[in-house]
Amino acid sequence: MVESAKSCPQIQCDDYLGQDVCFLHSASNPVTFVRFTQCEDQNKVCYMGENYAWLDAQKQFYNSGTKIQNSQIYMKNTQGRCMNVNDFRNELLPGRNCSYDTQCLSGTCNSAGVCSGKAINEPCAENSECEINLACIPSKTFPWQTICRKYLYEGDSCENDYQCGINMICTPPNSTASFNDANVCMKKYDLVDGSVTGYKIYKSDVYSDSLRNGLKCRSGICRMRTATECQCFSIVNVTTDYGLQSDSTFYKCTAMSQYNHCQYYYVHDEDNDGVQNLGYLRMNCQCSMDGSVGYCPMPGQSKLIEYISIMKILDTYAVSCHSLDRYNLEAQMECGIGKQYSNIENLRDELEIIFRFEYWPYAQYQSQRSIIHPCLNKGHSESPINIIRQTNILRKLYSSSSNIQ
Repeated sequence: MVESAKSCPQIQCDDYLGQDVCFLHSASNPVTFVRFTQCEDQNKVCYMGENYAWLDAQKQFYNSGTKIQNSQIYMKNTQGRCMNVNDFRNELLPGRNCSYDTQCLSGTCNSAGVCSGKAINEPCAENSECEINLACIPSKTFPWQTICRKYLYEGDSCENDYQCGINMICTPPNSTASFNDANVCMKKYDLVDGSVTGYKIYKSDVYSDSLRNGLKCRSGICRMRTATECQCFSIVNVTTDYGLQSDSTFYKCTAMSQYNHCQYYYVHDEDNDGVQNLGYLRMNCQCSMDGSVGYCPMPGQSKLIEYISIMKILDTYAVSCHSLDRYNLEAQMECGIGKQYSNIENLRDELEIIFRFEYWPYAQYQSQRSIIHPCLNKGHSESPINIIRQTNILRKLYSSSSNIQ
């Protein structure tokens, strides 16, 4: 059943959720609450699992039905626990620190205390088997044997991002390639505004797919023009039912109705007299932790560029991490950019920019706009506070094999 109006759930901090429980989801649809608490034991971190239940404002309209995709809890963890870091350090990819062979996916923790993988030219079945800077890539002719090879180059045919260089993605370069599902390695953040490129549907929602395809664009966003192509653009302004929004208004909207949206305007074309005609990309308003106020799923262009600048830096230092860990921030603190800082606290600003952008609607804090909502920062396993805590715990555990400069 679909309701015409919805209520946003209560997202709050609690002093106690149960023995070692740090994250608790209502396990219902609509979601009625999401609760966090900080782990009291400084040697433990909140582990929510890779697939944890969260909140999608548009799915709050459903209280029954037959479509699994409308569920917010299907195959999702609804409880997180405070755990010792080593309790969930298993199946680690090559490049990660280790104490025992059993912690590594490869089954090999080398003498330097680092998980190792298969060397170049060794046969493989999956990318995860290969050493850092290698991927499991098939030969170009029958019978297409897969072996660990160096990353593919720009323009090479590919099957997934992880076969391409760290600063590239595997994507259709044009409409024809998209139609034929023919992907190549392309540089991230390379195409200028107005560039038309192949479009691929990943999650079937405008927000996720515009950003995922937008990895090819300097602006970071690509609007769908047809089912097989999109166009890079920069956001000129954002409007909601609150009117014109900006960095100073934090992109407010009302999430209680399915008819309220955020409109991201861009320059569609320009008349002969120089007048710019605007088009817009519409995204759904999201619930927040700010009472009845909702927020747009992402901010404007200035914040997007700020986020991209940090992601470029992460890519620069990710060469010491496994290909499958390129999007894993915890791993990057261990084998990537984190190795450049003897005091991981010096990365807090960068971590806050990443987290605030990726959780924009929920990170807003009404009374103190300059900080991430303290409830989310203290409780969420991907928050700056918890990433820093986990990194410091790991540094103590592996101090004998640390490569910190």
